[in-house]
Amino acid sequence: RLDGICGLDTTYMPIKRYRQKGKTVAMCEFTSHSAIPVQFMFNLYYLDWLPETDCIDVIRHEYAHAAAALLFGPASLRGSGHGPLWSTAGRLLIPIT
Repeated sequence: RLDGICGLDTTYMPIKRYRQKGKTVAMCEFTSHSAIPVQFMFNLYYLDWLPETDCIDVIRHEYAHAAAALLFGPASLRGSGHGPLWSTAGRLLIPIT
């Protein structure tokens, strides 16, 4: 559904699930030399106890990183990837439930 809304194809990106205390809740991993997203990573240690609505928000948040990179290129990664281009991509995803 997210790809359809953004007009993107992220089906090539694997979804890695792991369980580790003290690590981030989730992340969108990129190649080391460009803004090409390569995989989504979700930490079940935290997601297992979050309410479903919060888990959906985490998925949208990480998808917004991938979408921003694919739509706007490397500039979207400035500011730890939470800048205006990431916000623009994220706003595309707000109506999804």
